[in-house]
Parts: sequence; structure tokens; C-alpha cells
Amino acid sequence: MKDGKDKIGQDVGAECIKNKVAPPFGKCSWKFYFDPTRGLDVIESLVEHMLEEGYLPKNASGRVEIGDKKYTKSQIVDMYRDKPLPEIIAALQTIDERRAKESASAETEEA
Repeated sequence: MKDGKDKIGQDVGAECIKNKVAPPFGKCSWKFYFDPTRGLDVIESLVEHMLEEGYLPKNASGRVEIGDKKYTKSQIVDMYRDKPLPEIIAALQTIDERRAKESASAETEEA
């Protein structure tokens, strides 16, 4: 990862080949910043996970739509950095409960 010409961090990835506890070939990746105040960026990783899982809906241009406003991924990361982590977790739990209810109602409609 670079900021202009300066190298500010590195994308790190890992793959579990064999595992007696979980399924094999699990993969993960994270961003490691050389700045000691940042290190492993938990908030950025959380936002990336939320985008991958569909918690944050993206439009065709790749921007996140929240209400009637559109944000880039970096704007979302900065917005979540300003909020306390328990507030983010509570919001995620609310979204997850709503998705579970929608999934359950869709399954009952199919049956």
C-alpha cells in the first residue's frame, strides 16, 4: 500500500492448509500499516467485511448508499472511526437480526 511514493503498509494474507478443527483451505487477509498508531486497522477490516457480506449495499458505481446519501469506502471508514465500537456492534446486531427475520419469512413463504 502506498501513499504517493511512500510505502505505508502491506496487504497480508494467510491460508490454512490443514486443520483438525475447522474446514481446510480457509483464507483471510488484512491490511498492516507501518504507522504504530494504526497497525492492524480493525475498522477498515470491518467495513470491508460488511461490504462483502452485503451489510452495506453498494450501487453500480461502487459507492455505498446510506439513506439518500452516497459514500466511498474511505468515507465510511472515517465515519465509523468517529463512532465508539459498541455503537457499531449494536448497529450490526440490529442489521443481522433484521436479515435473519427476512430470511425466515422468505423461507416460510416458499414452503
